[in-house]
Amino acid sequence: MKLPLPERVNTASFRFACKKMNGLNFLPAYGTLLGLTRQGRLIDGDDDADFFVFRDDYQRIRDRFIESDFKICFESEGNFMQLRRFDGGHTAIIDFFFIEKRSEIYVDKWNFIGEVDNPAKHLFIPAEYIEDICLKTFCGVDLQFPRNADQFCELLYGADWKIPRLKGYEYETQIVGNKPLHVPTPSEKLGSYKTECQVFVEQIQQRKIEISQELEVLNFYEEKFSF
Repeated sequence: MKLPLPERVNTASFRFACKKMNGLNFLPAYGTLLGLTRQGRLIDGDDDADFFVFRDDYQRIRDRFIESDFKICFESEGNFMQLRRFDGGHTAIIDFFFIEKRSEIYVDKWNFIGEVDNPAKHLFIPAEYIEDICLKTFCGVDLQFPRNADQFCELLYGADWKIPRLKGYEYETQIVGNKPLHVPTPSEKLGSYKTECQVFVEQIQQRKIEISQELEVLNFYEEKFSF
């Protein structure tokens, strides 16, 4: 289960990835594209930084990040790669979605669903959203950005894409006709999600108590052995 991250963590991941990919063609994807388009910055509480990269650059991406602080924790060769690193109490995540062109569309086999062997679950992206780009600056980084970002976000998140909603809690995503369809989260899944969140909160609260106790012991020994 991915956990919500502070904006600063995803921003640091975003900047790091953009620097590493200098000279390659890439675009912000999914929640990262949504945040940059809607509010000019990454979404506070999103769980990662997302990028579209051309499938032909799969090995180049792998080579550039293999020796970095981010470690590859999962990959579907030629389709998807996820990197993680520990960042000040949080697990920072970068997701790469590798796309390939077919006629007038680009195909993202992984997309929201991750069913690469099921063509009906592949996402089709109009070529103009990938190829008609401009240069913009976000979070102190100059990067290529879709000129039709509003329409791209509407394709990915629906007509109400400008309204913030909590992924997994308020909606879940399906792929129908090779397009995203966002539907309200079923009540039984919502209950499971709430339970997971409650367990996580309890774990954090327990850890806070443990840290407080550890700090008391540390302060005791610092005072006892200070000169």
